[in-house]
Amino acid sequence: MRKSALALTTVGVGAGVLYAMGRGRAKRKLSQEIEENTSRKDDQAASTETNSTGKVASMAPPNDEGTFNTDDFELDDRGTDQQEALGLIEKIKAEAFQSSDEKLALALGRPVDEIQAWSRGEQTVDSDVLMKARGLALERGVNIPGD
Repeated sequence: MRKSALALTTVGVGAGVLYAMGRGRAKRKLSQEIEENTSRKDDQAASTETNSTGKVASMAPPNDEGTFNTDDFELDDRGTDQQEALGLIEKIKAEAFQSSDEKLALALGRPVDEIQAWSRGEQTVDSDVLMKARGLALERGVNIPGD
């Protein structure tokens, strides 16, 4: 009886040690993955930043006018560029919000000035706005080509 109790205790302690070692290894691996992802995000943030005018600054060379062409950047996995995003927002504004900048701004959670700046081409539409706009179109029954 004592031998079997001792054997079971030894097996239990061994299993506990193996479990603890496995957990430690899993935690170290997770920490490394988090650190790698953070460093990748820092690298991406360094390559594109927003300047004081609210436009995206890029590591890409400027065009002949000394500005950066943000129309070529894809905003989502569907390949939507700035012109398509602006067209989508304008269509939603016209069909779902009676062409009201104020109503659209409220629905998107953005200031009215920003909506007007997009319309004038002074600021770029970001991917968060595009995602929200697609959701609004779906909610409000606005037909968007490609969706």
